[in-house]
Amino acid sequence: MHRIDSAHRSVDLFGTGKDGYTEGSPGVTAPTETTDDHLNAFQEELAKVVEGTGTALVKADNTQVFDAIQTMINKLAVVNWTEQTNPENINLQSICYGLGLFVAVGSHGGAPNDAYIITSQDGFTWTQRVPPVAAALNLYSVAFNGTDLFVAVGEHGNAGDALDDAYILKSSDGINWTHVAPTAALAFDLRSICYGGGVWVAVGNDDGAHPYIISSSDAGVTWTQRHPTVATRGTLYSVAYDGTSRFI
Repeated sequence: MHRIDSAHRSVDLFGTGKDGYTEGSPGVTAPTETTDDHLNAFQEELAKVVEGTGTALVKADNTQVFDAIQTMINKLAVVNWTEQTNPENINLQSICYGLGLFVAVGSHGGAPNDAYIITSQDGFTWTQRVPPVAAALNLYSVAFNGTDLFVAVGEHGNAGDALDDAYILKSSDGINWTHVAPTAALAFDLRSICYGGGVWVAVGNDDGAHPYIISSSDAGVTWTQRHPTVATRGTLYSVAYDGTSRFI
């Protein structure tokens, strides 16, 4: 690539050796001529950006350069990873992002000896958050509803413990958390949670007849157990929403 070098260019317009264009002054100076080699240089530089991502040029699409640059930035972010310091030497099980904050959850332990929750605004510096109930229970999954609520789910406590049902926490900011109990207290772990269509859905361990499935449509306040059409024992480890009308 090169800067304009035609006869009537504006010399050193952007600094020494950095010539540019001028519209000239009638009767005094001529405007800068556009040359074929300069325009071809622009064309090929921009075309290579788009085609470098494996995309064919489309005459009617004026967003291809922007999209290509965005694609390359995203690939760079995914390819290059740097290990960051974990506040405690504790396993993390799940992470999500919302309200400008990364929220990660995991095993219990460390100080204090309860579910592990850490947050970060930039992915580099992480801060530990303390759940409202000190319970030595793992959190397996956390999700964000896209607007104003995080929900995390995990294992159940033992009979006689403060928590003898699946561990569910919710937060409006990712920092301050509230414990929520399912409508029916069942001692089964929840392994995954997602949100879609105004409904939270969490799934988990076999309850003796079928996988444990609960849902909430009131911001995670009330949870109701759901039963599969066919009663088949087995644990469900993950749940997802298709973006329109279906959970799987």
